[in-house]
Amino acid sequence: MCCLLPLIVGFTAAGIALDAHLPEITVVQALLGLPLMGVAIALLLFAGAALWLMFARFWVPRDVAAGFFLVGGVGWLSAISRWLFEGAYGR
Repeated sequence: MCCLLPLIVGFTAAGIALDAHLPEITVVQALLGLPLMGVAIALLLFAGAALWLMFARFWVPRDVAAGFFLVGGVGWLSAISRWLFEGAYGR
């Protein structure tokens, strides 16, 4: 739930703000907004993973969480995941 919470709150707030300012969106506006939505999803899920790690370290053992966050072979995403894990659990 923590991983999805920033995504749900962020998109709900964006939807309310867009509905207040742009009651009808044109096709061009929708096509311009699609890449922004992709970036927003990635950043909000990143924030959700960081939020989960802040609270999970109190009840999830280090070796269990390491199985999910210390996975190699995914390029720079592995480095980001390791950075998040070490920030929460320490080296």
